[in-house]
Amino acid sequence: QSYQPCEAQSAIIPRLRSKILARQQQPGYLKDTAYVDLLDSLAFAYFRISVDSLVFYSDKAMALATKLGYVRGQSVSLRHKGNAYFELGDYSKMLQYYQDALRVAEKANDSLLMAKAMYNIGNNAYLVIGRDEDARNILKKAADIFQARKDSLALYQAIAVIGRLWTYDEKYEEALSCFNRALQVAT
Repeated sequence: QSYQPCEAQSAIIPRLRSKILARQQQPGYLKDTAYVDLLDSLAFAYFRISVDSLVFYSDKAMALATKLGYVRGQSVSLRHKGNAYFELGDYSKMLQYYQDALRVAEKANDSLLMAKAMYNIGNNAYLVIGRDEDARNILKKAADIFQARKDSLALYQAIAVIGRLWTYDEKYEEALSCFNRALQVAT
């Protein structure tokens, strides 16, 4: 699996590292949820670039989020850790981390965090291991939340993946319906 890092993604790494260093100069930064968010952002910036860095920063963010009781940070860190296992091809651990992220989001009753974890479960985990029907179902739940929360980019992505799943089953009418809906959301 060979990926070329996107220029925008790799270009943001120095900016995020600079923001983290600046935050570390401020007193009390280890009690700041914004610092956790920066660590999580840096972890995600390393997705498809460096698994080691992705794991390093998501672990740091998770440890601090747990210490602070920052549930959003915990859920995001768990999703990023799942992304690392996706890159490593360990789909069992990937699914476990995504499901943990969903459980944390459910405990926090944060629908957007739940939808993002559901998206990862459907798009990455279930899709890769061939659980297409489960993928469609959980992606539909995520899409409903994205629509209710007016997150058009995430809604577009979820609908497009559902359409792609229908093409795998050679159900082209359903696929076309999803792709048309995704197009409407995008424009």
